[in-house]
Amino acid sequence: VCRNDERTVMALGWRGNRPLLAATGASLVLQLAVVLTPALHDAFGIVAYPSPGEWLLIIGLSLAPAALLEAVKLWPSTRTVNK
Repeated sequence: VCRNDERTVMALGWRGNRPLLAATGASLVLQLAVVLTPALHDAFGIVAYPSPGEWLLIIGLSLAPAALLEAVKLWPSTRTVNK
């Protein structure tokens, strides 16, 4: 997500780093497989399916770091340029 310290991901475009997108997608698929496949629950110590409220918490906390980085980029810069 942090390809540029000043320009947001919206300005740069989502498809600029295909390997990162592929890795993120694979990670998401594997995590969902572990949580949603009952046969894997014992191996990973999962005792219950997340409730809808827990899913919202999981999604919100997962997106928070990227959202914070993007918000910081939108904040007016207080940096000074040394010449």
